[in-house]
Amino acid sequence: ISTESSDLIRTTMADLLAKNRDEWITLELFSTGGDLVAGYALYDWLIANVPRLQTVGYGIVGSMAVAIFLTGQWRAVSRNCEFILHPVHLVTDEPVSMELADHVAIVEDLEQIQRHYNDTLRRKMDHPPSRKKLDALVGRTTIIGPRKAKRWGLVHEILPR
Repeated sequence: ISTESSDLIRTTMADLLAKNRDEWITLELFSTGGDLVAGYALYDWLIANVPRLQTVGYGIVGSMAVAIFLTGQWRAVSRNCEFILHPVHLVTDEPVSMELADHVAIVEDLEQIQRHYNDTLRRKMDHPPSRKKLDALVGRTTIIGPRKAKRWGLVHEILPR
């Protein structure tokens, strides 16, 4: 998920909605995730603007792509699809020199973003695991297969072969 892909999806969806707002739109996802800012901009836009969205996951749906996947009112996956959850992290292109206070502020920001992400997952899953269990799962890299995803209400349907 990048600013460019998020913009392309929003533009395409807006065009489809302009033609017929009453039709279901399918968003197929296979992504390891990406930028949280671009991802949440897309997440918020889809929730606010696409009344009938079906999301379909293939291969890997990871990180921020899981939140995007959860915007679908109907969610399906291929039999081989896996979801990857992990702690949020900061990626920089170059080394950055900072004071200790800056490091502390970044850690606090990341903790807040992590809580928001976990709450997003919990709100959108039909039968989520307990808060403690979900926090533990997202607190380390965790791979979730289609059956467990369906049991938790992350997925409504596992597609036939």
